This record gives sequence, C-alpha cells and structure tokens, in this order.
Amino acid sequence: MDKLNAYINEVMNFAELKKSEELTNLMKKYVDMLFSWHETHNIISTRDPIYFIKRDMCDCLNICKYLPDGKLLDVGTGGGMPGILIAMIKKESQIILLDKKEKPIRFLDQVKLKLRIENITPVKETFENYKVKSDLSAIVLKNFSTKALTKMDYYQKVLSITKTARKNLGTNLPVYFLTGSNALSLRKHIEEKSENEKNRLSLTEIKSPFFQNRRYLVQSWT
Repeated sequence: MDKLNAYINEVMNFAELKKSEELTNLMKKYVDMLFSWHETHNIISTRDPIYFIKRDMCDCLNICKYLPDGKLLDVGTGGGMPGILIAMIKKESQIILLDKKEKPIRFLDQVKLKLRIENITPVKETFENYKVKSDLSAIVLKNFSTKALTKMDYYQKVLSITKTARKNLGTNLPVYFLTGSNALSLRKHIEEKSENEKNRLSLTEIKSPFFQNRRYLVQSWT
C-alpha cells in the first residue's frame, strides 16, 4: 500500500469514519493535486504531504462528527480545508468554499472538475462581503484571520467573526472554529457566563494519534 494511503487510512480509523478503497484513493488524489499546485502557487503552509495528512487532515476529519448535515460554509478555505474533506464524508451536504484569493479558488475549481466532487461550490469573496442569506446549516473556519483580527485576542476574534456572520448570514447559526491552544483562553469567559448564555459558546478537545499538543473545536452561535 502507498505510504500516503496508509496514513489516510490510519487517520480515518482514528476519526471512526467508514473507510472504503474508493474514498481513500479520492483523498490521496486530492493530496497529490494540492501539493502539485503548491509547488508553483503556494496555497498551503507545508511542503510535507505526510505532515499535512497527520496534522491538517486528521484535525478536519475528526470534526466531521460534530458538524450538522445540510449546507455548510467553509470560510477562508485556502486549499480546501476542512471543506473538501467534509464534502467527501458528508456526500449529501453542500459545501461552499469561500476564499478572497484567486489562486485557491482556481485550484478548487480544478478539484471539483477532475475529482468529480459535485457537492462543493468554490466562491471568490471576502467573508465580510459574503451576504448570501440562504439555508445555511453551519459555518466552519480553520485558522481564518484578517489584518483586523490579528490585533484582537482570541475571545474578541470569535465575537467579531460571530457578529459578522449574524449580520450577513442570519441568526441561530452554529459557527465552528478549528484551532489550537489559544482556545483555552475562552474557558474563563465560558465560566463567567450565566447558565442561559453558556450554550452559546463551547469548547471541545480534538485529539490526535500523532501529536501531543492539543487542538480544539470552538462553537459559537449567531
């Protein structure tokens, strides 16, 4: 078995997802396309496909069980994480892949065409200007940031993104943030909230078989 396929299967097992040879091969083709494009277009942050599978793919597949079905918006998708993997796992869901940069959107258009992933829609637009109030089920973000957000602490960042989503996309939408240990700063804010407010902000640890440093899924509501 190809080494990348073996790591993909290991990640799938850890995430307790149903495996198939077809799905593993599809994920492998996506990784091959991503790193082929990355050589000339610089659309992700690593040049090591094994690290990418063990870190990024593992994180993204691990959160699938927490996400609702339906129409999901992946904000700042870059090379398609986590939206592409969510689309592969949740085949009945529709995933909007939003990014303000042309290069990743061109790549995602090719992924949709060549890998025949019909339930994704790449969209070139900023999060602030995306105001399509359709029947969204959830919003998901992985390492999303803007120049303004980099000046905020993590709690203020979550509040700002949630406020923008409420204004542009509607109320009572869950917003999921896949992030690292900076999420721990939210604990004191969660503890300080009243019982009625606590369910508007939650924190779930996302474990990994490969790394000891912790990852988290933060959930807020618009």
